[in-house]
Amino acid sequence: MAHTLCYYILMRHFQSKSGFRKIFGIFFILISVGLAVSGCAMGHIPQATSWKAGDIIDTHAKQLVTFDHLKPRLLEAHVIYIGEEHYNPHHIQAAIQMLEVIRDTGKRPGIAMEMFGWDGQHALDQYIQGTLSDKSQFLVEVHWEANWGGNFADYEPLVNYAKTHRLPLYGMNPPRTLVRKVVTQGLSSTRQDPERIQWGFEKARSEERRVGKECRSRWSP
Repeated sequence: MAHTLCYYILMRHFQSKSGFRKIFGIFFILISVGLAVSGCAMGHIPQATSWKAGDIIDTHAKQLVTFDHLKPRLLEAHVIYIGEEHYNPHHIQAAIQMLEVIRDTGKRPGIAMEMFGWDGQHALDQYIQGTLSDKSQFLVEVHWEANWGGNFADYEPLVNYAKTHRLPLYGMNPPRTLVRKVVTQGLSSTRQDPERIQWGFEKARSEERRVGKECRSRWSP
């Protein structure tokens, strides 16, 4: 539960659109309740001879559990993180199934995906809101090929779910141009780079360090 609380604090402090764009490393929907859908990395788990799509393994209890067993823990969580194998349709459907459970309680969850970048957020907002309806144009304006590539249809069910239910959808990847600068020049050398300043990188890093320190102080033995 320590990781759950730490990420909840991060998300609580970065609940604006610009704040979501400033968090590195969050891949898909929102943080860990200590369970994994089959196909994700799970460490030591019981031997099984007939796992199938949709099986859920409680990695703490090291046993298969039902989705009904998972529901109460989903509803207790402030943030849910779903690790996914890229282009695995079962993992996309698992995400949608969890969103359905949350929505059934009257809550309006937000979704964050690394498949979209900060620089495509405006087009992403327009597409979700319906003011940008042409999919081909959307993929160009959201910089799909530059940011992610691959077959958009693999992730389209989740995007369409957000669009149908008007759920906030946030791009989590920094722009590729900024990534290349950091990779080739290093973080320190790009400190004064206008593109890095544009995205509020230093402010975000400072807040992450502060929240990380708070988490460690709460949960250290």
